[in-house]
Amino acid sequence: MGVSELGAGWLPAVAVAALTAIALAQTMLLPLPVRSALLWAGGAVLCGGIALVGAVSQQGATAALDEQAAQIQAFWERLAALDAAVPEGSEAKPEDIFAAASDTISALRAKVASLQDEIKAVKEKYRNRTVGDEAAAGMAAYLKQYGPHRVVVSCAPDDVEAFTYANQITNVLKAAGWDAHGPEPTALFGSAMGINLFVHGAQAPEVAKILLGAFARFNIPYQSRVAPNNAIPDAQTVELFVGAKP
Repeated sequence: MGVSELGAGWLPAVAVAALTAIALAQTMLLPLPVRSALLWAGGAVLCGGIALVGAVSQQGATAALDEQAAQIQAFWERLAALDAAVPEGSEAKPEDIFAAASDTISALRAKVASLQDEIKAVKEKYRNRTVGDEAAAGMAAYLKQYGPHRVVVSCAPDDVEAFTYANQITNVLKAAGWDAHGPEPTALFGSAMGINLFVHGAQAPEVAKILLGAFARFNIPYQSRVAPNNAIPDAQTVELFVGAKP
């Protein structure tokens, strides 16, 4: 999922939050009894909050945001209990409505802040990994002085984000003049996360150390352990596997 697609996915959530705020503002100005004003406010909070939770849940945060929905439902129930305590026919001035609904507004602000934190965390989780232009050029220049070496780049199958990231790394290696192949989707390395290096036998060749040094130098996250795998055909070839995003 690209960055532009991700941004488009959050537009409904932003729109719902804005509509909720407008509904609350209008509610607080209605010349109605405290009973009606509080119930309208509660309805605005409930509908806006649940809709916002639903929009964000589509991005993969269902479990965390279901709890938010439950808290909003509990908030609505507390408003209903408060409504039952207000005598029928009781009228209030606008300033009395604002005072009575201050807790409602504070609770809404807290819920919105909490949901914004959830949105930020989900967006970070689904943000695509990338090698920036400056880092790519610097890494290619750095590796060129050590090459050429043979590297097979592979990635987790059915993972578009991992494939795209692996392709960027492959292009960096090729720009450095290395004998880079791939990326090739493979399930050979199981559920390994992030960037991993696999070699033939227990002794890591010099090329593996060079790659790890380049990743560290240009701030590309990687797994520091170089793992042996006898499926690699020779001792000089390094398999660079890009797994799912951690």
